[in-house]
Amino acid sequence: MLARILQQPRLPSGLNGVSRALCVSELLETLFWPEFDSPTVHINKYMHPQAAIVDASDLEEDYFLSGIRKQAADSRIPLIELPENAHSRLSWITQLDSSSLAAWDKVRIDILVQAPPSGSGSLIHLLKSLSAADFSAGSTPHLTIELPHGVDRATTEFLKTFQWPPGRSNIPSHPRQLTLRHRIPRDSLTEEESAARFLESFWPSNSKYSHVLVLSPQAQLSPQFFHYLKYSVLYYLYSGTAAAQKWDSRLLGISLDLPSTQLDGSKPFNPPSGKGATSFIWQAPNSNAVLFTGQKWTELHALVSRLLEHQRRTQPLPAFFTEKLVSKKYPSWLEHALKLSRARGYWTIYPSDVTARNLATIHSELYRAPEEYEKELAGKELSKSSEFPVSAGTLFEILPGGKLSSFDEMPILLWDGQITALSGLDDAAAAYANEFRLAVGGCEALSPADLTRKSSMSDLFCVMDG
Repeated sequence: MLARILQQPRLPSGLNGVSRALCVSELLETLFWPEFDSPTVHINKYMHPQAAIVDASDLEEDYFLSGIRKQAADSRIPLIELPENAHSRLSWITQLDSSSLAAWDKVRIDILVQAPPSGSGSLIHLLKSLSAADFSAGSTPHLTIELPHGVDRATTEFLKTFQWPPGRSNIPSHPRQLTLRHRIPRDSLTEEESAARFLESFWPSNSKYSHVLVLSPQAQLSPQFFHYLKYSVLYYLYSGTAAAQKWDSRLLGISLDLPSTQLDGSKPFNPPSGKGATSFIWQAPNSNAVLFTGQKWTELHALVSRLLEHQRRTQPLPAFFTEKLVSKKYPSWLEHALKLSRARGYWTIYPSDVTARNLATIHSELYRAPEEYEKELAGKELSKSSEFPVSAGTLFEILPGGKLSSFDEMPILLWDGQITALSGLDDAAAAYANEFRLAVGGCEALSPADLTRKSSMSDLFCVMDG
C-alpha cells in the first residue's frame, strides 16, 4: 500500500506549495505513529520512566521523532535527543543515574559577559570560542553581554554580524537568544554600584534549575566546555547521591579554570596534590569562568542588598565590612561572594590541572581592570598567569578516569588555601557568621530559632528586621 501511495502521480512536485517530500513525511507520520503511540502510553503508565533517550540524528525516521517528541511532552517525560556521533560526544551520560537524567531538559544555563571598558580583542576572542562550542548536550544558553558606555569600533562591527545561537543552529526552533545592554555613562563607578549592577544582570526564573555562567572577557573556552558544565550540574545537583547527601546545599559554583594566585592576588596558589590529578573543593569563589547555581545567586543578591542598606544606615562602617581580602584586579562583587561562602560554608568546585587546561584559558595579555578600579590600577603592573591552548578532546579524555569525582573524593580548602576537613569548614563558617552578626549588631537578644539560616540573609542582619 505504501509503495502505491508513493507512486501516486497526483503529487509529482507537491501540493499547494508543499513539497512532495514533506507530504510523504506527514503521511508516514499519520500512518505509522499510531502503531508506536499506544505502546509508549503503556510504558509510561506502568514503568514510569525518568527519561527517554532517542537517536535524533539523520538515521532516525522523522515521523518517529515527531511522534516521540509529542508523546514525551504529553507525558512530561524528559526527552534526551542524541546527536550524531553521540557515542563520543555524549558518552558521559552513561555515568548519570535516573535522577540526574530526569532533570535533563529542566536545567537552564544562561551566560553573562561583562565587556571591558576598553579593548575589543578579549571580548571578540571569547565570543568566537562560544560560537565554536558544542551545545548538543541541551538547548543553546541565552547570552547577555553588558557593554560599557564607550564601545570601540571593532566591537561594534563584530556585533553587527554576530549570530547567537551560532549560525549552524539558527533555525525556527532556536530563536535568537542574545541580549545586549549598553550602560549609561558615569563619572565614576563605586564598588557597591558595580556589584549591584552585576547582580541585576541575571535572575533565575526557577532557582532550582536556572543557573548562570559568568565569563571574564579574557576567557577563551574549549568546544566541550558546555558538556562539562551540563555533566557537572546534573551530577552534583540532581543525582540520587547529591540529594541524599545534600550536595546542592553547599555548592556555590563550578569553575572552568584553575587560578594561579590566591584571592589577594599576591600569593601563588598551589592546588592540593594527591594520588593523581583530581578536582577539589575551595571555599574561595572565582570570577574568570564560573557557573553560579540559581539558589546561591539569589542568596548573593540578598546579601548584597542588605549590605548596601546597612551601609546607608551605619556610618562609619566597622572595619569588618571595609577590610578587603580580594585583590582589586578582580571585580568588586567577588568580595561579596567570598563573604557569602565564608558565612555559609559554601564551596566552589575546581577542575584538576589537566582538566582545566582542556576547558578554558585566561588571556592575561588581554586583561583590563574592572571599571570600578580602572583609574586606581592604571599603569600598575599586575601578575600574569600561565596560559595554555585549549583542546578539542572529549570529556572522557580530559577527566581523571573518564568521570567526575564525588564530593567525598575531593580535597577541601578553606578560603585562604589551607586544607581542612568538612568539620573544619563548618567550624570556620560558624565562627565567621558569629563575627558577622557582631559587626552588624542587634543579634544578641534573638533565639537560636531566629538565627536559623535563611535565604533572605535576615539571620545575619538582625537589626534590619527588628
